[in-house]
Amino acid sequence: LLPAYGYDLRLFDLVPVEDEPQAITADLNDRKALREAVRGVDAIIHLAGISLESTFDKILSANIEGTYHLYEAAREEGVRRIVAASSNHAVGHTPRPLAGERLIPSDAPHRPDTFYGLSKCFGEDLAQLYWDKHGV
Repeated sequence: LLPAYGYDLRLFDLVPVEDEPQAITADLNDRKALREAVRGVDAIIHLAGISLESTFDKILSANIEGTYHLYEAAREEGVRRIVAASSNHAVGHTPRPLAGERLIPSDAPHRPDTFYGLSKCFGEDLAQLYWDKHGV
């Protein structure tokens, strides 16, 4: 979709992406590969990591440490914009509104329902920290 609007993409994935000459195959914990991946880009769309519940150790490595490494690479390379996906699991233990009531507000406090949700809370707070401290 984005290339149709004139954007060039540099993909980064744990598994090879076929027919994508700018795709980098590496782990989020490969700090050198991350720096190379973000060098010279205008923005990052962060969708990497484990997208389902898993063990704490796997979530810690991929979603928490990996997200930290991505933000550090962006800061070190001067990338000022990261768009990061969160999840309803960050507020999964929030009581649901009754029929006809408002939806859960966007500023609801974190109430993760899984280790995955906990990692999304971390990602939201890390994004705020990097915005406040580094303008990323």
